[in-house]
Amino acid sequence: MKNRKHLYLIICMMAFVCQSCKKNSDTNSPQITITKPLENQQFNIYDIITVIANVCDDKKLVSIDVSVTNDSFITMMSTPTIHPENNCYDVNLDIKITDIHLATGIYYVLVRASDGVNETRAFQEIHITTLPKKLKYLIVVSKNAGEITLSKIDSTFTLSPIKTLTTDYCGSAVSSDAQLFYIAGKYTGDVSVFSTISWLLQWSVPAIVSPPFPYFEAISVHNSQLYVSYREGKFEIFDDAGSIIAQRVIDFGNYPTVFTPIKDKLLTYERSPSDMTRQMVVYFTPSYSIQQKNLVTCEIQNIYEKDADNYFVLCNEVNSAIIKLYTLSTHNFWDAYTIAAGNIVSSAQVDDNSFLYISNNTVYWYNYQTSGSVSMLSGQNLQNLVFDETSSDYYFSEDYHTIKKYVLPSTIVQASLSVSDSIINILPVYNKD
Repeated sequence: MKNRKHLYLIICMMAFVCQSCKKNSDTNSPQITITKPLENQQFNIYDIITVIANVCDDKKLVSIDVSVTNDSFITMMSTPTIHPENNCYDVNLDIKITDIHLATGIYYVLVRASDGVNETRAFQEIHITTLPKKLKYLIVVSKNAGEITLSKIDSTFTLSPIKTLTTDYCGSAVSSDAQLFYIAGKYTGDVSVFSTISWLLQWSVPAIVSPPFPYFEAISVHNSQLYVSYREGKFEIFDDAGSIIAQRVIDFGNYPTVFTPIKDKLLTYERSPSDMTRQMVVYFTPSYSIQQKNLVTCEIQNIYEKDADNYFVLCNEVNSAIIKLYTLSTHNFWDAYTIAAGNIVSSAQVDDNSFLYISNNTVYWYNYQTSGSVSMLSGQNLQNLVFDETSSDYYFSEDYHTIKKYVLPSTIVQASLSVSDSIINILPVYNKD
């Protein structure tokens, strides 16, 4: 009987404590009313977004945060956290749109309030029109013996020198978002990263000299990230400040020469030093574990996205070339177009269904929808094809020392200039990627 009474008292005490907790707990969330901006209000780059909102709580306000998010609710602009002294607060602040890299589209003004226990979020949809992507100039990379010369072609198609480097050469690339130029040696030269504004060295990846074998095999830049391929059988990914954000050692000492990142995947073309093994590999990101390996018998020159599930794979055989279509969901290849004689020397994507390529010293325009290639023009030693998506201009080098400009679909030359050294790359620099 005594034990029963003791148990009854414990139950009553627990019930009293629970009831007290319930009475003292804060179950009401803050209330937010956004007055400005207006729903679907239009803004342009460098405009000021005025945010006016009333935030109240029945007990207290601990914090208020105001930000602008994209349509995936990722924060693009933010302001310092507000810590109100009272349980009501009138927000009135300005957010200036200064990021030219923002894409034109739908954004949200987010006001978030907390009372320490509960949190409330209120959104207001807006539309931001930012600066259109525009070509600033072209970088011409040329070489003479052990020297690499960097030059600039401006809007008047005038060539002017930028910098001369003493290095061997593996590859070069540009990030327009980061306004950085990347150049890699092969045996002895470092990967060097320069500002395209000051042309001062920002950071580098040192080469460990180990003749007679190359140290670097390829570099590629996507979304302001640098992909570096090492002959020893690995690749590393650097952010635009030079920090390593990922690395992967590849089985059997293979190394990649093509990188194509796609959302949560990375497509690479990898080969062994003996050239006995060639494969296209699909990695998960950010873990870089392997999802799929596809053995191939051709030399993959480039991989272009057609849509979210399909990719053009440009392959060179011994004396021919094949444009293949690769389906990511099924990991299947099929031949979309065959070039009976001649390899693809250079290529540039025009849109989701077409691209230009050079083969047999001729520029062709391939279109998936028509399942064919149209011969555009011919010349001597055509290389280094570039397409400007903002204007439909395309450029290439001819006979190692001449750069020519055309406008699709015209085959009439728009401009031409000579370069004293041998041209090894042409790179467009935009105001943003």
